Amino acid sequence: MDALAVRHERHLGMEAGHRKPSPRRSLHFLQALFILFVGLCAIISYTFVTSRVEKIRPRITNRTNRATRGFVVPMFDAMIPIGISLIKELRRYGNNDIVQVYHCLDEISPRSMQLLYQSDEQIEVIDVCLDYVTRGNLTLEQAKDFRNFFIKPLALIHTRLDDVILLDADDILFSDPAALWTVPAYREYGTIFFYDREINENSYLNGKHRWTNEKGVDVEENTLQEMMRVFESERFGLERNKPSDHVRNSLPYNSQGAHEQDSSVVVVDKRVHKKAMDVLWFLITEWRYRYSYSWGDKENFWLAYEFSHSPYYFSPHGTSAAGGRQGHDPQTVCGDIAHFFPLDGRDDILHINGNRLINPYIKTNSVNGYNRKFDAGKLTEMVANLPEYFAGLRRRGPTPIMQPNGSCPQECMYQRGVIRVTEAQRQSMAQRISDSFEVAAAIDAFGSQGLEQ
Repeated sequence: MDALAVRHERHLGMEAGHRKPSPRRSLHFLQALFILFVGLCAIISYTFVTSRVEKIRPRITNRTNRATRGFVVPMFDAMIPIGISLIKELRRYGNNDIVQVYHCLDEISPRSMQLLYQSDEQIEVIDVCLDYVTRGNLTLEQAKDFRNFFIKPLALIHTRLDDVILLDADDILFSDPAALWTVPAYREYGTIFFYDREINENSYLNGKHRWTNEKGVDVEENTLQEMMRVFESERFGLERNKPSDHVRNSLPYNSQGAHEQDSSVVVVDKRVHKKAMDVLWFLITEWRYRYSYSWGDKENFWLAYEFSHSPYYFSPHGTSAAGGRQGHDPQTVCGDIAHFFPLDGRDDILHINGNRLINPYIKTNSVNGYNRKFDAGKLTEMVANLPEYFAGLRRRGPTPIMQPNGSCPQECMYQRGVIRVTEAQRQSMAQRISDSFEVAAAIDAFGSQGLEQ
């Protein structure tokens, strides 16, 4: 190569004897630049999202993964606003116990999981169905049948915690529920259950049918009576079941009510009466397909203890309701189910199970259906329509109202007395609504992508 050619190559930025860069190398260089650009955009986007969520993050210290007590709260994407606001409510009452958020087969999206983890440092998110499928305890098809109310008993069986309080995400609390662990009956029996409404209708535990007894006589019995008669006690190494005093005195067993337990709050010490968990598994994986005895999951908890011959404790108080008084009957309050603290001598309301009172989203069916279109203006309307009354403190007892009844529907506590909602309770409910809307607004700002079921 002559000197002129060498000078010409150096002028072009090439040393003598080196080849000109190939188009492929240029392409690789451009690809690297593009990947770097995308990475920078992702970092900027993540920083933006994090900053938007930061405002709903309370700071919790003293985190521990070795907790032996805590709350189990099933959720799915549409429940994230009221679920996070429930956790904030717990923290406002000074509670720092761990909250295990249970879901089934990716019901909680990555974005929802991010919101949960950023909202509180004492949270574990657990896909219980995936875990049981992976272990071989459930098939994938079986697991899909727990994407509903039945995730609650499944979560109770699964949790590693010893002292457990199951909460619904739409529970509205008026004090720290950790006090339930100090109730003497909990220490004695290892459970606290709450009664359901007194609904007198021929369904569920009070569903009627006929059978021919051992004497060849055709007789009528209800579902609870049948279950007591035919339960497979031998499967669990137990003698044939004889109804306990609780069952014999219960409204359903005496054909005076269709329901016994409300499961919006369930308190269980898993260190004792372990056979009850075995029976609970049997009920939710097998017996619920044979008998129509429960609206959702709720009857399975107390029945697991009854069928396993394990002692259990119900609140001494009957159910209350939070809402308004009937115009034609001012001693009857109609509204969402509520419960007094489960101890004689206490007359304070522990919680309301009130989805419609606090949820920014509109429920479209009785299970997991929600319209998640966000309307910020709905907040003012909801605060303006908070409950004004609770049904009075009382013992559980039969109702003379037979359902269905147009003048006194099942959400009405017929002539059970009236207690006015206090200003403190009203402020607590208003704060819960505000917290729920704050989370929903943050989700809406991010867009709905990735939040579909």
